[in-house]
Amino acid sequence: MSRPPPNPRAPAPEISLLHAARAAASAFSNAADFQDEAARFENLVASHLLKLVHWLHDREGYAAKLYFLRDTSKREVDFLVTVDEKVWFAVEAKSQDQAVSANLRYFRDKLKIPFSYQALRKEGVDRFSDGVRVLSAGKLLAALI
Repeated sequence: MSRPPPNPRAPAPEISLLHAARAAASAFSNAADFQDEAARFENLVASHLLKLVHWLHDREGYAAKLYFLRDTSKREVDFLVTVDEKVWFAVEAKSQDQAVSANLRYFRDKLKIPFSYQALRKEGVDRFSDGVRVLSAGKLLAALI
């Protein structure tokens, strides 16, 4: 079945849900990208989240999906995990900055995301700040599956 063509008069969506797997696959478009520590760290987090989504689908039968968020104002959050088309949790990957991402707080409130995490490259971090759990990526990723 093919999709109907888009309506040119329809308003653009305010928030885009883009498949993170496709984005992660194109994240390293050339060899220079491998030098970017932040991009490599974000790709590491994406790989683990994608593994969780596949496991939930294949093993448990859930319609789990991995997205990243962007709105028309160019606010972004790295990852959004949904299960059976319901928002489950969001993750913002940060290699340096420990301050809670304003974009993560914005989307958490706008979309009523039940769980929000900011995964840091730094070890030994685990705290709550403004309703967001800020923790070391190793701790978050080890808890997934």
